[in-house]
Amino acid sequence: MINLDTNILLRYIVEDDSGQLSRAAKIIESCTEEEPGFIVNGMLFEFLWALESAYGFSRQEIAEVINVILTAPELMVEHKESVWSALKAYRSSSKVDFTDALIGRVGAKYGCTTTITFDKTAAKNLPNFTLA
Repeated sequence: MINLDTNILLRYIVEDDSGQLSRAAKIIESCTEEEPGFIVNGMLFEFLWALESAYGFSRQEIAEVINVILTAPELMVEHKESVWSALKAYRSSSKVDFTDALIGRVGAKYGCTTTITFDKTAAKNLPNFTLA
């Protein structure tokens, strides 16, 4: 198994640098179910931030990219069940931020009773978030 960095997945998805795209494609397309590419949550956060802020992806496009990543048998995603749950919350309301939803879901998985935040929107729209 190999750990994929943000820039590898980003080049593969946005296809904005032909030189890096060919190398990224070779790496990702060499991944298999037996030898998957691994995606840690921190990389996923950074990747999605770049898609939204640097490339202008819409919420719908971001949700679709997350879905593709989660369903690709050649990719293994850290806390996959939590990512699915966060995606469901993200799709259910335009007021839910994917990263916040995932932070809350992973915390809950480890037994946290709440996520303390200064983010009023997250506290209002996500379960188990408490305004500080």
